[in-house]
Amino acid sequence: MNNIRRKCLLSWQIPSIGFGLTFLLGLGLSYSNQDIRSEVQSVGLLVFTVLVVIGSYYTAQAFRSCQRYRNKNYLKYAIAGLSANLFLIFFVVTSVNKIYTLNYLLNITKYSLEEFKPRSNASKLPIWIDTDPACGQSATSDVDDCWALMLALRWQSLSSGESPKLNIRGISTTFGNTKGETTLQVARQVIGHLGGAARTPIYEGSHSSGSPEWKRILSL
Repeated sequence: MNNIRRKCLLSWQIPSIGFGLTFLLGLGLSYSNQDIRSEVQSVGLLVFTVLVVIGSYYTAQAFRSCQRYRNKNYLKYAIAGLSANLFLIFFVVTSVNKIYTLNYLLNITKYSLEEFKPRSNASKLPIWIDTDPACGQSATSDVDDCWALMLALRWQSLSSGESPKLNIRGISTTFGNTKGETTLQVARQVIGHLGGAARTPIYEGSHSSGSPEWKRILSL
């Protein structure tokens, strides 16, 4: 009976404790000075998925034990396990949806150069933003790029008086404060938080000073 009780306890202990430890570890690594946020997200979601599979197995065992031995404690463990696993499933699905949105839906790059030529509307000032935002990557990361990007996007959406409105033709990201792929993700997050600004196209620039694209630029 002790072995059965132990298995029933595992139905909620594995997903709950596993989630807590993995979440805290991932949170610590994400806010460290290392550029591994995307890797932490991928590994974390994989671990959570494994926890759901294992927790679901023990939850099913707990329900079977409850039905077989008519023990109310087993039923409590089974319900706790079911709740913990449903929470993990909700967390994984929500996280995957957010990552997909940031990495695919906001990656609007299919534009021709004709679309970025200044229009005849003199009330709008056409600009292009080339930036290397790294806010949120560590406790010491510069936040000036993110502030400037948010202010520009916000100013574009506001009605202006005598001052011309901004017409942001596009945003390009590059390495600098952090790696190029990280600055692209940060720019997407900033735009995603500003709702209506999601139509602004984002272009990915060089990832590092050793990339072929950067070497070609230096040779011009």
